[in-house]
Amino acid sequence: MARSRKLPRLEEGDFLAFLNVGAYAYSTNMNYNMRPRPAEVLVHGSDVGLTRRRETFADLVSTMVF
Repeated sequence: MARSRKLPRLEEGDFLAFLNVGAYAYSTNMNYNMRPRPAEVLVHGSDVGLTRRRETFADLVSTMVF
């Protein structure tokens, strides 16, 4: 997502925020490649809330027509 960025040491369970992700944002993301969309989180000051849960593989195949 970025080059030459200095980050603190990250550990399992840490979170990263990508504030401008263009086509990787939920509203413009398509799952043509069968990859579930990530969760969306709204951060306002110190308040954090889940606005859209992470999509599962079951979500992807539930709308497929064979």
